[in-house]
Amino acid sequence: MAPPRAGPNAGGRGFPAVASPADCPGKGGGHMSGKWESRFDPRRVYGNKICEIGQRRPETVVLVADLAVSFNLLEFAASCTTQFMNVGVAEQNMVGIAAGLALEGKIPWVNSIAPFATLRCCEQIRTDLCYNNLHAVVVSIMGGLSGAPLGATHYATDDLGVLRSFANMTILVPADQWEIEAAMEAAAEAKGPVYLRLGAGMEPHLPIPRPAFEIGRSFPLREGKDISLIATGYMVHKALEAAEALEQEVFSVGVCDHPTIKPLDRDSVIGAARGRRLVVSIEEHNIYCGLGSAVAEVMAEAGMAVPLCRMGLPDVYGSVGEREDLLKK
Repeated sequence: MAPPRAGPNAGGRGFPAVASPADCPGKGGGHMSGKWESRFDPRRVYGNKICEIGQRRPETVVLVADLAVSFNLLEFAASCTTQFMNVGVAEQNMVGIAAGLALEGKIPWVNSIAPFATLRCCEQIRTDLCYNNLHAVVVSIMGGLSGAPLGATHYATDDLGVLRSFANMTILVPADQWEIEAAMEAAAEAKGPVYLRLGAGMEPHLPIPRPAFEIGRSFPLREGKDISLIATGYMVHKALEAAEALEQEVFSVGVCDHPTIKPLDRDSVIGAARGRRLVVSIEEHNIYCGLGSAVAEVMAEAGMAVPLCRMGLPDVYGSVGEREDLLKK
C-alpha cells in the first residue's frame, strides 16, 4: 500500500478536534443532574480509539478525504503508516478504494463530514459496499446540526434516512464517549457495511451505567409509566432533561437510548409503547425516514394504538447557526 501523503496534505485544518476539559469515563454513575458539566469531543475520542484498534488489528485501514486533523488522525497516520491513506477531496473515489480493500480482506474505515460521507457517496455506498455486503465502516462527524455553523452544505439531517433504505447497512449513532468506543469495537467485528455517525464540538457524558454494547440493543435509562421518550445520539441527554422537567408536571416519563438505528431494537420499542399514554421519538434529523419513522413502523406492525409524536426537523432545512440555538427552535 502506498504511504500516506505527508506535510500539509495530511488533512484539513479548518475544524480541529479539541481536548475534553474533563477526563470522565463513559459509563459514569449516579443520577442525572441536568447540568452536564463533564463533556468530551467525539472527534478526539474517535481518533484515540481508532489508533488503539489499528495497532491491535493490522487489517484496519483508515481512509480520509483531507480531514485528518478534524478526525484527530495524525497519531494514527504516524503510528500506523501503512494503514493510512489520504485520498484528497475525493469522497466517492475513497469509497471505491474502500470496497477494493474490503475485497482483499482489509477492514476500511472511511472518514468525512456527514453530508459528504453519505450524500456525496450515496451511489458508491449502495453499489460498492451494500450490494456486495462488504465489511467497511463509514464514519462521519458533524452529524445532525453540529455542522450548522458552516452552512447548509454541512447539514446532516437526511443521512440516516438515505442509508436506512440500503440493504445490509448497519447504522450506529452513539450518545456519549462510552458508546462511541463500544460502537467502534462492535463495528470492527461486524460482518457488513456500517455507518457510524458522530457529532462535532463538546458533548455531554451520560452519567448513567449501561450494560454491554451490542448492535441492535437499546438502553433503558429511566423508567416511566405515562410517557416514553425514545432518543438517539446527542438527543439522548436532551430526552433525560425533558423527562426531569415533565416529572415536575406530575408525569412519569421513561427514556430509552437507541444507539442502533438499524437494526432497531423492536422489542424495546414495543415494550416502551405498551401501556403508555404517549410515545415520543427525539432525533437530530428530519422526522421522515429516521428514528421516528423506524419507531412508527415497529408500532404499526405490532398493532399498537398508542399516540406517537415525532420530534426532529419538520421536513425543513435549518438555518445557519449554533447547534444549541437551532435546537431550541
